[in-house]
Amino acid sequence: MERSRNTARDLALLSFTCVAAAVVARALPPVGVPLAAFALVWTTLVWGSGVALAFCVVATAAAAVLQPSSAIFVLPAFVAAGPLGVRVARWRGPYAFILMLSAVVFAGSLAADVASFAAAGVPFAQGVRETVTVAADQVLAANPPTGTDDQIKAAKAALEAWKGFLIMTWPAGYMMIAIAAAYVAAIAGDRVAKRLGAEWRPMPQLKQVDLSVHIAWPVIGGLAALSVAALTHVSGGIAQAIGLNLLVVARLPLSLQGLGVFASLYDKLGVGKVGRAFGYVLLLLAEVFMFAVSLVGLADLWVNFRRLDRASAGGTPLERPGSSG
Repeated sequence: MERSRNTARDLALLSFTCVAAAVVARALPPVGVPLAAFALVWTTLVWGSGVALAFCVVATAAAAVLQPSSAIFVLPAFVAAGPLGVRVARWRGPYAFILMLSAVVFAGSLAADVASFAAAGVPFAQGVRETVTVAADQVLAANPPTGTDDQIKAAKAALEAWKGFLIMTWPAGYMMIAIAAAYVAAIAGDRVAKRLGAEWRPMPQLKQVDLSVHIAWPVIGGLAALSVAALTHVSGGIAQAIGLNLLVVARLPLSLQGLGVFASLYDKLGVGKVGRAFGYVLLLLAEVFMFAVSLVGLADLWVNFRRLDRASAGGTPLERPGSSG
């Protein structure tokens, strides 16, 4: 009887967690999707895919009550983070899980926004432009530029340039959010599997992260597209848009590779937890303003600063078998 009560309590808590995740997932995928992954991986490993799928349907229905277009995003994302994700993680490992879930979250987010704008009678491109414009105007209203007339004009011009960049790189924005959500979801699933003692190919520690050299192809393609835009003197065209989007998307995994280099260095130097936290904050600031960490990651693909064993490199385009464990 006690075991039955505990089972009912656990199922109730997990189903509530799925519903809560569904409510926030559309607005905050890096929060909602990992939360759903935690509950659904647990459910799948203990009670099976059938129960997890039922939770996905219930969570989707709850999200649809608040915003009908959310169902387009929640159901595929939650299935991919839970029952499908468990199969992928066991079969192909954590990076395959991240790739799969990133693609699903990206497609679901895009489809949900297209449906949401369509319901409001607004074309998608116009909706993106208006959303970015409103956000930029809010930033300007909250932080009005000061100084001389020339300084104010320069600040407004910089904001307009940034607004144009965001409008041009909206696909990369969707993809970066999707990758972040999938990566945190993979960590959540990994923690659940370890706690339950389930069969699971583990996530590599940060110092062991070593991506395949194939991750450099978006960088090469992006630089090539920007070169075409420069040679043809076409600013704001399709070539420039493709180039910028490829470079922005490639920056995230390359930053992870670069952080792995510094994590290995911190480990060798015996840096404590507080020192590492401070160091990571500085590295992230350096990356935001100077792309320093992603450049280190790009160089590490060939230089191999950590002297990792790459003799048996292979696996998926984002994973080396020796990097996990």
